[in-house]
Amino acid sequence: MGVDAPFVFTWHDGPRVHRCVPLSVNPSPVRQLAASAAAREWLSQHLGFEPYRFDEWLGGLALLAPDPLCSAVSVFPSARAEDGRETLTILAVPRRSAARGVADLSGLSLHVAERRTDGWTSVSTVALDRGGYATIPHPQPYGQVAYAVVCPERGLLHLVEPSSWIEQFVAGINVSNSAALVEVPSGGRRKPRKTVLVQRYFKGPDISVGKALNDAVRARLIDLRERRKDRERRAEAPQKVFGIALDKGHARPDEILAKRKEAEDFVGGLVSGARQRVLFVDPYFGFRETRLFALRSSIHGVVPRILTGLPGLKVEAESRGTSDRPLLVGDLLVADLPRLAHVEAMQAPEVRVMPGADDPVIHDRYLVVDHEVWHCGPSFNELGERLGVIVRLPDPLSVRQFLSKIWGRSWPLAEFWPTYRASSEGQP
Repeated sequence: MGVDAPFVFTWHDGPRVHRCVPLSVNPSPVRQLAASAAAREWLSQHLGFEPYRFDEWLGGLALLAPDPLCSAVSVFPSARAEDGRETLTILAVPRRSAARGVADLSGLSLHVAERRTDGWTSVSTVALDRGGYATIPHPQPYGQVAYAVVCPERGLLHLVEPSSWIEQFVAGINVSNSAALVEVPSGGRRKPRKTVLVQRYFKGPDISVGKALNDAVRARLIDLRERRKDRERRAEAPQKVFGIALDKGHARPDEILAKRKEAEDFVGGLVSGARQRVLFVDPYFGFRETRLFALRSSIHGVVPRILTGLPGLKVEAESRGTSDRPLLVGDLLVADLPRLAHVEAMQAPEVRVMPGADDPVIHDRYLVVDHEVWHCGPSFNELGERLGVIVRLPDPLSVRQFLSKIWGRSWPLAEFWPTYRASSEGQP
């Protein structure tokens, strides 16, 4: 399956694991056991891991085969000459058993490969002696080293991915010797006055163990590799910056228009890719945003949902209508939903109004697309006009759960809006 076994301990020393995955759902008693804290603690103590935190292992079968010959394998640089040559030492500890005594390691082969900047540069193969000892000379200091122990009868016994040597370890010490009290004034009835304790830390001395790296070539290659990885991390970051870093008075109209279109296309692209669900959460989500974003799903049957708030619905619309009464955004949205329901190629959204009236219970803006949740700084009605960021959240499940609870406590727009309009008649 390509995943690590959570129950494998260090003394197993790289065992071979054969895993069978269940094709049926776990029985109800197994699932119900997850609700018992005492049972989960007992399982954790006796299994070495908490199985309900790794539910993909529940109901399955895992066959564990520790290395039958080596109880431990160590590969490390043991000597470096003045001309730069380095010697690598391999030390395997034979496994002991009452039946056969000490294992004979003389038939094992060890393959050592060096990698620099993600490219393999050398591969060496040595045979271990009976006690598991061997050395490999190298013309220069090693970069990243990977190795594998192979038995002619049993196959691969031990595999270690490429890693670098730690040649110097530096620890910094921060010392706390003072504290400050910050007096915070009252902010009203629900925000009483309080005092906050702030601890002050001062940097202490650094402790170094080992010697500093003096291989200029390797240091340069490592620096280039880390810079490339940093660029890749930034390029793959699940976020998008909207808007322009200028106020509207200094930005050209075409610049603002281009940034707005860029933001709208990005959000529209997320919605278009939905395969299961779409949910907009924004207390200012109205008629225009519904037409602009919520109708872009390309899969028939994906019903877009909108959780809006009263502040956005009672904004006066640009079109005033034919009556003397001001036309509000909520009026436009309520009238538009039945029309969308009769358009064959359109999926009419389901709209609800969150609790809280003029002080909506949710302040932030969210976009749920399938299993992912995006947090949006600006309101969807002003994307691209001011500087803002939309970010995909690392733990979407917890956010979806609280959004689901708020959705269940919210009112359908078709029921809420007529009642609100009737109660607000005659008010300015």
